[in-house]
Amino acid sequence: MAHRINAIWIDQECIDQNDPLDKENSIQEMDMVYQESDHPIAVIGFEFTTQAEADAFSSICDDAYFSFDPSQIEILEEILLVLCEVEWFERAWTLQESVSAGLSMTLLFGCPGLRKSSHFGPTPGVFEISIWNFQHAMVSVRNLVEEGLAAGVWPNSRSAVQVSNCADVLWNYLPTISPNYIAGTPYPLKRDSSHRQVCNASQALNYLNPRLNSVFPDRLAILANLCNYDYRINTKVFDLPGRSFTVCVHTLAILNGDMSLLGGYSDKDLKLTDKSAWFMGLAEDARSYGKLVYPNDDTDLQLNAYGFSWGPKPYACLKKLIYLEENGNLFRLTPATLSVQGLRVRGVIWDVDSTVPVPRTQSAFAWRWQEELGFLRLESQFSEGMSRQQPLVREFFWSLLHEIYSSGLLDLARTLWNLVQPVGRDPISNLDSIEVPLPYSFDMVFGQQHRNYDKEKEIESQLSIPHLWFDPESMGVDRPRLERLLIEQVCRDGALLCATPVDPLGNTISSTLPQPHVWFEACKLGDKFFTPVTDLGDRAARSPYRNEAMSWRVLDTGKSGDDGCKVLRCLGRRRGIWRIDELSHQDYILD
Repeated sequence: MAHRINAIWIDQECIDQNDPLDKENSIQEMDMVYQESDHPIAVIGFEFTTQAEADAFSSICDDAYFSFDPSQIEILEEILLVLCEVEWFERAWTLQESVSAGLSMTLLFGCPGLRKSSHFGPTPGVFEISIWNFQHAMVSVRNLVEEGLAAGVWPNSRSAVQVSNCADVLWNYLPTISPNYIAGTPYPLKRDSSHRQVCNASQALNYLNPRLNSVFPDRLAILANLCNYDYRINTKVFDLPGRSFTVCVHTLAILNGDMSLLGGYSDKDLKLTDKSAWFMGLAEDARSYGKLVYPNDDTDLQLNAYGFSWGPKPYACLKKLIYLEENGNLFRLTPATLSVQGLRVRGVIWDVDSTVPVPRTQSAFAWRWQEELGFLRLESQFSEGMSRQQPLVREFFWSLLHEIYSSGLLDLARTLWNLVQPVGRDPISNLDSIEVPLPYSFDMVFGQQHRNYDKEKEIESQLSIPHLWFDPESMGVDRPRLERLLIEQVCRDGALLCATPVDPLGNTISSTLPQPHVWFEACKLGDKFFTPVTDLGDRAARSPYRNEAMSWRVLDTGKSGDDGCKVLRCLGRRRGIWRIDELSHQDYILD
């Protein structure tokens, strides 16, 4: 009544529990119920029993009155330890509800007969806090404990450390809920129903793994809701023989163009005995180990699961999934249609047919790069060398861009610019973590009749360059960053091995005269690659996906599908520097 709500949805009451069809339809659209609701709430099942408990929790949740009394640290420890065991944080369905509702989700804690600030809602006896403020409070607690330990203010340092650990677990129980900012506003506003938190299948599985639900097949619907998939699979499919969860999830993801489950598997079982390991360590992250994540061997048909050349390896059951997708920007193949012939997707084929000489860049940077490698071998992973290395890498790419441009290879120069162009804070979201290209167009930078060296130096200092500090030999890593591989090829060979776009008939489809357009790792003259169209377009070739293998090395089978599409066989995934938005796209079948 305090919120003047006229209608209330309660899952158990609003779904006919005796009607299998109504239950199936409802669980497949449960995300929309919470996304469209005006005031979604979560009854946590926890009550403050003393005023001291309510005051201690209030002091970490209300920014306006944040002044935590160190003597309350043991009380806060007891509260957070109990919260870590509350069932709401461990259920799969509540995860989906909180993601779908986003910032509007309000957590309710009981506080019968206790005083509370109006900051925590108008309802008597109920402590209300938004999911955004709860997550923010957990971060504040961790910072508070760290600062207090450094200053020696805690009467019980053991309790302080336990508080920090519990806050970390609670923060990781919930997926990151990003606010829908409006430019010029310092704080998040209540988002409208069009704002939707979604993730990839590998992210969803990462979140779901430690969570519980009473009916296991429901997890298929929960995953689809988390990913906001258009196409769904009836959960009753598990009643049929041979329908494992792995097969169903892979099929569901591919039908919706989600590539996140095609790689990232180990040939060893993933064994986690401690539930908290999923939050603290997030299992072994194998993205650095290229032979496990993106095998580059020339695999033939029988070596791949399900009989598809593009599919994961035979050992790719979900319990062996160790690649945990963390990128917030989704990319989906558009379109993606699965049939007995294979996966029909749209994209561009590239022919590796050009060697682009860059002798000036090699001459200027080969010795400097060798010197940098010498430093790296002597330094630790977290050394100060990062600040020394970035200017060197920026100078390298600036030199390479100008040499390629001056050679008249505009297509290749534009592709390289798409990778390293300066980025900054998104003025719409106002979030540091959301970056957009700064207003320096390729033509503005390179199309001037007379060079402005002062302006160029300013732009060069803003190039989007990652840290390349680790050394493959000393660190045991066999999948270095893409930019590093490119630097090493230039410094070693004085040239780049590049590819040109072709159509199904083998004709060049470049808008200009045939010329190099893109670059791929681990290729040789005569290789062909296929890059699919995704809903991110050329943004998928930039950070944070620049080091994801989204292209395949392919072989033309000489066959055509029922609808005339050329059939390609995939020979392993590859990373590359590419752009396809301005090119003509064709449909192909990956067999």
